[in-house]
Amino acid sequence: MAALDWPTAWTWGVFAFASGAAALGEASPHIVRAWHQWRLDRRLARNPYILREELNEYQSRIGDDLAPLDVDRLVRSGLTAGVVLAIPAWLAERHFEQWWQYGLMAMYGVLFLSSIWRRLNDPPEMHAKAGLPEVTVPREAWLGFAGGLAAVALIVLFITVLV
Repeated sequence: MAALDWPTAWTWGVFAFASGAAALGEASPHIVRAWHQWRLDRRLARNPYILREELNEYQSRIGDDLAPLDVDRLVRSGLTAGVVLAIPAWLAERHFEQWWQYGLMAMYGVLFLSSIWRRLNDPPEMHAKAGLPEVTVPREAWLGFAGGLAAVALIVLFITVLV
C-alpha cells in the first residue's frame, strides 16, 4: 500500500476529462435542442416575419420535446466514466504494468466463461439461427473444461507472480 500514493494532476485530469465527456454526451440532445431554440428566438427577435418553410426548418431541427434532464443520471454516468478511466491511468502512472496483464487475463477469462454460459443456456433455436453446429457434449463436460482452463490460468498466474 505504500507504493500507492495520492493520484497526481495527470490522473485527476483524466478523471475530469472522462467525467466531462460522459456528462456532455448525456446532455448533448438537450444542448443541441437549446441551441436551435435560441437561434429561432434570435431570428424572430430580429424580424418577426418568417416564411413558413423557414419556420418548419427551425422546428425540424429543434425536434420533439425531450424528457427532462435527469441530473442524478448525468452525475452518475460522469463519475462512473471518470473512475473507470482514472483507475487504469493511476495504475499506469504508478508503473504497475503487471496490473494491466492481470486485468486483461481476468477480462479474457470472464468473456470466455460468459460465452460458455450463453452457449449452454441459450435455447437451441438461437444456435440454429446463428449457424452454429449442434452441441452434443454434456453440460458437465463443458463446465469441467472451463474449470480446467481456470486452474491452468491460476497456475500460470502464480508462476508469473513468484518468478
